[in-house]
Amino acid sequence: MTFSLGADWKDRPAVAVVGMGCVMPSLTGSANDVAGFAAELRRGSVAIGEIPEDRWHWQRYHGDGPDQTRCKAAAFMRDIPFDPADFGMPPSARQELHRIEQALLVAAREALGSWQPSVRERDRTAVIRGFMYYGTPSQRNAVLRLRTP
Repeated sequence: MTFSLGADWKDRPAVAVVGMGCVMPSLTGSANDVAGFAAELRRGSVAIGEIPEDRWHWQRYHGDGPDQTRCKAAAFMRDIPFDPADFGMPPSARQELHRIEQALLVAAREALGSWQPSVRERDRTAVIRGFMYYGTPSQRNAVLRLRTP
C-alpha cells in the first residue's frame, strides 16, 4: 500500500501535531504517559505478565480441553490516574466511565498539555485516538473531537 499527498497538497490547509499522549500496558504502572512509556522502552521492559487476579482467574480456564486456553499471561493497563474533577465531572463519573474512556481523557489531556485554544482554534482542533482490539467496529474507528470549555 502506498500513500500519496496528491498534486494539490500545497493548496491544502496545514496540519500540526501539537502533542502526544498515551496510557500503555506496564507491569510497573509507569507507562501512564509518553515519558514513562519511552523510559520503559529504553529499559527494554516487557509489559506481559501473569494475568492479574482482579481481571480474571486464568486458572479456571487454563488447559488443553474444549473451552480452555493455554494463555495465562497478557499485557494489561494498571490503574489509570483519573480524577473526574480534572475534567469538570462529578465524582460519580469514576464509576460511570469505562477505564478505556478514562484512559482516553487522560491521554488527550496529556497531548493537549496546557494549550488553551482560542475560539477559532477550538473549531479546528481534533484529538485522534486509537485503541487496539477494543469494542465494536464503530468504537474502534471513531474520531473524537475534544472541545475545551
